[in-house]
Amino acid sequence: MPRAVTEFRRRWPGIEVILEEHPTNDQIEMLLNGLIDIGVFIYQGDPPRGLSMYTISRAAFTAAVPSRWPIAQRNHIKLTDLARYPWIMHDPAKNERMYSTIVSACRSAGFVPKVTLHANQAYSTIRLVAGGSGVCLTSIGAGLPKVDGVTYVRISDLPQNLYTETRVAWAPQAVSPQINSFLSLIERLSGAGTGGGRRKAVPPAQAARRTASR
Repeated sequence: MPRAVTEFRRRWPGIEVILEEHPTNDQIEMLLNGLIDIGVFIYQGDPPRGLSMYTISRAAFTAAVPSRWPIAQRNHIKLTDLARYPWIMHDPAKNERMYSTIVSACRSAGFVPKVTLHANQAYSTIRLVAGGSGVCLTSIGAGLPKVDGVTYVRISDLPQNLYTETRVAWAPQAVSPQINSFLSLIERLSGAGTGGGRRKAVPPAQAARRTASR
């Protein structure tokens, strides 16, 4: 995203780009209401009605655990090894799909996670892990933040459907030449066009306003 913003500003010096952080569901609502022009967030499944998307990265989960806990000394674990610990997870009201996917995987492994805290931003979740509040699953491809007190441990028996996709989303009816240019830059710089996530051309409509990211 930073490279895309830099290149876009070079091409369109008169257009302001405002980056904001919002949970996935909020971004979807804002796109549908015309409050933002492009969203970048973790998502699985078909796009909501009225939006188009393409995938820019796909990644498996790893466990983030407090470094002082014994489980942090292991090279890899099974999902059931996390059953005895408190969990920090997405708020289902903000990202119901991700919450349900993780809970379903845990149930299939034979346990229900003991969710004691909800956090919707990756860095906030990792800070809670560092403080010893619990464990969480986080995406390898999301660029794991290096935080003192947190150890990342590979899970050896993850279900095939337990992964994350980072997607770019937009409302096709509200695309201008500037927004189309930004979408093309993100696609090219992420290599999305080579992974089956290539977007279809969209017609121009109105001027760019802002971009949001998870």
